[in-house]
Amino acid sequence: MGDSGRAGDQALVNCSKEITPRYLRIPQAAGYLGLAPKTIYRLAEEKRIPHIRKGRTLFFDRLALDKWMQSGAVRPLAVWETRE
Repeated sequence: MGDSGRAGDQALVNCSKEITPRYLRIPQAAGYLGLAPKTIYRLAEEKRIPHIRKGRTLFFDRLALDKWMQSGAVRPLAVWETRE
């Protein structure tokens, strides 16, 4: 019975990982972006990252974070192209 219980627990873990809420708190936003929570706090304080403040709680819209990340994209130089 111990093995079947573990399989059931593993299925629950896999299901919960697939569900990502739209609005993230500091720890979730930090994990989502691959940044330290301290960095997220600083960026929010400096108003350099999109966020929503409800009272003392900060929320980060996942879609807004995706757009924010894309806005910093840099087009790579094509070093193999020759200039004439």
